[in-house]
Amino acid sequence: MNSVPGETWTVVTAPGLYQSASPAPPAAPLPIAAATPLVEGPAGVYTLAGIHVDGLGYSITVTNGTLQLSTSNICYYPNPEINGLDAVYCNQDGPQSVTASAQLGDNSGPAPVESILFEVIRQSDNVVVASQSGVGDTFNFNPASLLQGQYILRVSFDEAGSPGCVQSIEEEFEVRNVGCGNFPWDGN
Repeated sequence: MNSVPGETWTVVTAPGLYQSASPAPPAAPLPIAAATPLVEGPAGVYTLAGIHVDGLGYSITVTNGTLQLSTSNICYYPNPEINGLDAVYCNQDGPQSVTASAQLGDNSGPAPVESILFEVIRQSDNVVVASQSGVGDTFNFNPASLLQGQYILRVSFDEAGSPGCVQSIEEEFEVRNVGCGNFPWDGN
């Protein structure tokens, strides 16, 4: 928030807003206590870092001892999914395509895309060996360009709302260095 430089702004109440240093779920987040000071910087700009629980919302009231200001918000993180990724690829399978999409966290429809980041991570050394970023929902890769082994496809979906909420999902796949082929099975 903006105000006169040099003031002292503190929290009156902040239900649903938690300390940024809260432990990761499933542990309970740490509430922001009354009288917590806002940080000034640059001059006349007062901020308070915090986190909230997806879909539950928060409200906050702050004071400088004379004025009280309040705001509230609710945010739904997108629920991304990866479509078309096989569990196993052979190094001679040729170019492959997978897509990503996301539903709004409140299930009201598809999430609009700000950007999508696709990353192929080799599990043996945790190195990103292929990536693509942009607004397109399709990622093309060629198993022939990957070494034999286990990989993770990580998709980070940035929803177009202001400020937008980024949510990532990961799926594992394997590249084999042998001829997988499609062989007829006669049941014997």
